Amino acid sequence: ALMHSWGKSELVHSIPIAGPVVTHFLRLPGSGRLVYNAIAAGTLHFLLFHFAPLATPVVAVLPFPKLTHVCLSVGFLAFAMLSMVFEPETYGLLGVGQILKWSPRYATPPPNNMDAITWMGVNSWRGGVKVGGLLFKNKPGLAKAFGGACFVLFTGVSILPATLTFGDCLTRGVAAFYLRRRSKSFRKWVASVEGAHLMTWAIRGCLLM
Repeated sequence: ALMHSWGKSELVHSIPIAGPVVTHFLRLPGSGRLVYNAIAAGTLHFLLFHFAPLATPVVAVLPFPKLTHVCLSVGFLAFAMLSMVFEPETYGLLGVGQILKWSPRYATPPPNNMDAITWMGVNSWRGGVKVGGLLFKNKPGLAKAFGGACFVLFTGVSILPATLTFGDCLTRGVAAFYLRRRSKSFRKWVASVEGAHLMTWAIRGCLLM
C-alpha cells in the first residue's frame, strides 16, 4: 500500500542516505533482474533453513548406500553449477552482465524467459555434451548421448531423497505441476528432449518399486 500510494521514486527519496544510491542502482540495466534473483535466493535459503519435513509415511528407500546417494547428488549438482558458470547466458539470467556492462554475449539472458531451474537442467545436458566431446573425440553421437545421460542422472536420480516420504511426493508433485503450468521455457525444453525426460520418469519408477 505504501509503495502504491507514494510510488517507487518518492519512497526511495524518503531515505536520506540510501535514496540516491538506491535510485542510481535501480536505474541500471539488469538491476530489477538482479534484485529479483537476490530476493528469490534469500527467501529459498531462509525456507530451507527453517524447513521441517511433514510427519508422513515412508513411501520408498533408494536401493543403494547412503554415501553413494550423497556423492551422486553433490557430484551432479556441482557439475550442473559448474556448467552454468561457464555458460555466458547465465550472467544475463542473473542480471550481472547488464549491470557490469559486459558484452552482449554475457548480458543476454537465455531465450523464452527461461527460469533458473530449467536453465540448470539445460546446462547439465550441455556440460555433459562438452565433456563427452573430450572423452569421445570425433564421435558427436556419443558426446550427445553422454550429455543426455548426465541430464537423466541429474534430474532423474540425484535430486531424489534417499528416503522418500509421502510429504516429499506432495511437495515435488506441486513443484512439477507449477513448472509445467507456469514455465513456458520448461515445456519447450522438455518437448525438445522428450525421450530423455521420459527415461527419467522410468528410472524413478524402477527405483521406487
